[in-house]
Amino acid sequence: MGSSVTKQESKPAKEKHQPARGENHVVQLEMRKFFEEKCANMTPPFIPDDLKPFLKLSSPGVWIADPDDASHSLYRSASEELQNAIKRDEASEDSNGVRWIAVGHSGHGINSWAMHYYIAYKPLYIMWAMSFGGAYSDANEDSPRVSAGFEVIKKIFERTQLLVKQGKIEMTDCISHETDPFAESRWQVRLKGQVTKEGAYLMHLLEYLNEL
Repeated sequence: MGSSVTKQESKPAKEKHQPARGENHVVQLEMRKFFEEKCANMTPPFIPDDLKPFLKLSSPGVWIADPDDASHSLYRSASEELQNAIKRDEASEDSNGVRWIAVGHSGHGINSWAMHYYIAYKPLYIMWAMSFGGAYSDANEDSPRVSAGFEVIKKIFERTQLLVKQGKIEMTDCISHETDPFAESRWQVRLKGQVTKEGAYLMHLLEYLNEL
């Protein structure tokens, strides 16, 4: 699970290259078309506004937005991606951390496929996936469940941003979630260096944050 982040003196965010307005508008439209037309009218995943200009197609059915253009893989385990994201932020001089997102359909074989949503947006880290698109699955049945998962993640993101703005959560805290699409999921909230709550289901994480 997520490790604590040592509290350090806040440093100003570094300026990053900002793509021109509308530079990748076509990419965003193509992503929406993929989810709606190729994934049984699935609701496209939420992308934070400040990451939309960096969105690009990484591989068929997979989109990544990372201002630093770092490498990400939905094929790696959620746990590995989570730890890499936290370590990257710990090493960053940017008080906002290194924000990125990777979303899309990835897997192997004929039935080991899942829809993924990985986001690092300090102090929030979500590495979520749900089985989708295998040879023995029904896309029409699974699409609404994935869409519901995307919506919960959006609400968790918005709630976390509000809590940070209100000063109830600090940038040095850590809210993390990781999912193995074919096994277990787990989340953890660590405030002021102490684990305050842990659980399994994404919805329960949202419920806990709504209580703060």
